[in-house]
Amino acid sequence: MRKPWVSVQRAHGFFFFVNRTLKIFFLSIALCLASFSTALGLEEITITAGGDTMIGRYMSADLRVHGGADPFEEIGELLSSADFTIVNVETPITEHVPLRIRRGRNLKRHSVIFRMPPPYADLMKRHGVDMAVLANNHAEDCGREGAKETVEVLERVGIEHVGVSSKGDPLQNRRVKVGNTHVNVLALTMYRNAGRPRPGQKVPVAYQSYDEMKVWMPKRIAEIRKEHPEDIVVASLHWGRQYSVSPSRGQVRLAHDLVDAGADLVLGHHPHVLQPVEAYKGGLILYSMGNLVFDQLRADARKSALFQIRLRSDGSGRFRPQGLSLVPIQLRRVSKGPRPATPREARETLERVKEDSRKRFRTSLRLEGNRLNWSP
Repeated sequence: MRKPWVSVQRAHGFFFFVNRTLKIFFLSIALCLASFSTALGLEEITITAGGDTMIGRYMSADLRVHGGADPFEEIGELLSSADFTIVNVETPITEHVPLRIRRGRNLKRHSVIFRMPPPYADLMKRHGVDMAVLANNHAEDCGREGAKETVEVLERVGIEHVGVSSKGDPLQNRRVKVGNTHVNVLALTMYRNAGRPRPGQKVPVAYQSYDEMKVWMPKRIAEIRKEHPEDIVVASLHWGRQYSVSPSRGQVRLAHDLVDAGADLVLGHHPHVLQPVEAYKGGLILYSMGNLVFDQLRADARKSALFQIRLRSDGSGRFRPQGLSLVPIQLRRVSKGPRPATPREARETLERVKEDSRKRFRTSLRLEGNRLNWSP
């Protein structure tokens, strides 16, 4: 007669064996499914996009640097959580002092001459910024020398850049490997503080007038899509009217043309305030992303957001937008950088974007907790 404990011991061993076998079986199934999904291209890429970013403004002859020791500290986790983070860096990054400052010509108490000291580029990199869009009206605030050093500083710290070139073609797109695909960014500005270039004059920033941009940019996007059919194609535009809460009809037409030509994302900046979002023919259009780090004191310019975009392969290898979250942030006065918005601030910031997106573009966004979400 067997001892009871022997039977129990053997039963435990049997169940342990079965349990372990089942775990191995289900793990194998999961690995096979993961491999199968990867083979089909069924994977996701996340992109975080942020608006206008500057650090220093000349007050008469003095550079006022704002945001404290680390302006990105309280939003760093939001910036670093994506596979790829892109922001509009609306300032030269240089030690070069502008000529008009050196000659004592800038006597305005609150000027529009910007400069970011190079150490702040290290902070951007540390907090997860992968690409700086430089095509904007402030790119040449410190002259050609400042534009040249901006590129050198970004390359030194390991941040990709697009929209400025001191040697080559500033209109050249930038292609960056992200996961098993590439993000391909074309950036232009329709504003230039130095004025419209003279005929034949070469400038370091990717500038075109609106009439030029609306013809050339869709054609170039179509070429990029044809050259790289599986890339995530991003069109970045510095456009629109400052502090306007809605894009013009011309902007909407151009954004639609860019998506029709092959852009997956259209990222707009310059107005300094948030504008509606549009889901259009499989693409996403962010007409204005507001401010990210800025010293403006207007209440509407300090209520902003980061845009978290989820893209998924459609099976053919091309990634398409499948989700969007607007994460509200609150910009503060000179001594501190932006922080995540409180629930009350979030509602104040996002309700207008939600309603304007629905009324203007019939794009439905859901206010869920402290975020405004979209999915197709």
